[in-house]
Amino acid sequence: MAGLCLQLLSCWLLASAVHLSAVSCAGADRLVRLHLESPDQLRFEASVGVGSSPQRLRLLVDTGSSDTWVSLAVLLGGADSAGSPATQQPPTQEEAFSFEIRYGSGAVSGLTASEELQLGDVGSEGLAVPDVCVGLVDRQTPGVQTLELEGVLGLGMEALAQLDGSRSLLKALARQHHEPAVFSLYLATGSGGDHPPSQLIFGGVDPALTSANASWLSFPVAPHDQISPASSPARYGFWALRLQRLMLDGRSLPLAMPNGHSGVALLDSGTSLLLLPAQAFRAFLQILSTRLGTRLLPPSPQQNALPTCRRCQAREFPPLAFDLELESGGSRRFVLQGSDYVSCNQRRRECSALLDVVRSPAAGAADDRGVVVLGSVFLRAYYTLFDAMRRRVALACTADDRGVCLPRPQQEPVLPDPGPPLSRRLLAGVCAVATALALLAGLRLLPLRQ
Repeated sequence: MAGLCLQLLSCWLLASAVHLSAVSCAGADRLVRLHLESPDQLRFEASVGVGSSPQRLRLLVDTGSSDTWVSLAVLLGGADSAGSPATQQPPTQEEAFSFEIRYGSGAVSGLTASEELQLGDVGSEGLAVPDVCVGLVDRQTPGVQTLELEGVLGLGMEALAQLDGSRSLLKALARQHHEPAVFSLYLATGSGGDHPPSQLIFGGVDPALTSANASWLSFPVAPHDQISPASSPARYGFWALRLQRLMLDGRSLPLAMPNGHSGVALLDSGTSLLLLPAQAFRAFLQILSTRLGTRLLPPSPQQNALPTCRRCQAREFPPLAFDLELESGGSRRFVLQGSDYVSCNQRRRECSALLDVVRSPAAGAADDRGVVVLGSVFLRAYYTLFDAMRRRVALACTADDRGVCLPRPQQEPVLPDPGPPLSRRLLAGVCAVATALALLAGLRLLPLRQ
């Protein structure tokens, strides 16, 4: 297979280095913007050019991993996702080496290459980022194949990388640019009217995407020793915030936090759902059962389904609150209303919570360390800035008179009808990819890579 990979690689030219255009946070006209597409309003993909004669592929935008990979079959298969013909030229084979990345539902493997990535919408002034370590995937196990991904754009910090962290996308940006590697992520369930489309923005934030009375709150990124006790405190990879408290309907959900430490919330755009440790998930179901009674159909180990309520409406689900530790000290509460984390099938009069328990070999570690994964369900509600150089995250907060941050208004998502009950395969399929890197690679593998 390695020989076959090298033969396939001989059809593709590795990128040559070019000058990286400057990015400024000064104004929206200086930002590099990638509008995102979403097949299900839960996973979000950007059109990214790969190679010095760029071929555009749709890559899953993933803040839960640091590795970028593309499907070699798509890369060499003719037309790309934008309809442009593929450019096939001889590569520099001596830079390639084999890799395998394991996920909760399978694995991808192939050879790495040093590629140039072209960031920015077609027809706009974009950003050329040379010398990014990109995995050229020629083998996917069935669990990953079902996701039908053309690739993944890893936006985590370097310590999370399973390929070459020194040549991750954010490290390549930092090398070529005088400003820190900064990007913002605005996810939406729809567009039109007063609702801008989903977008990934390099260089800072666009003030037009926040309400007039919104303020930015800054949070320090937690180092890996907060998540895994065997990790060095100097290592940063996760976009991990300290979580002081998790509440449902005004009642605390238990987080098994050793020695009185805070829990950890991982901001992971590649994960569709909200994922809780087992103890907190059981408490969530108990509170929900008390509120909804026999209408609630709790999931069982034999069912591939999310918590579903029959003859329900989204507003019947209680608010879910996260107390996040501020950079300046203290904490601030961020709330998701039922309409933010629940998907309803109006025809069947069924509603499912887009929330699940961590399901992976790292589930025990997640439970022990109080790890919560805030997937796209959370990021749709709050415009987010990621600052790799300063190791901080900022969230746009529109607060009520008590200082509690409220989710921005959203259009009701239009999801495909999967039939009863709402399937994890539909909504949590991407969890198998992103959580593998945020939990499997991080919690399980990082202690072995000191």
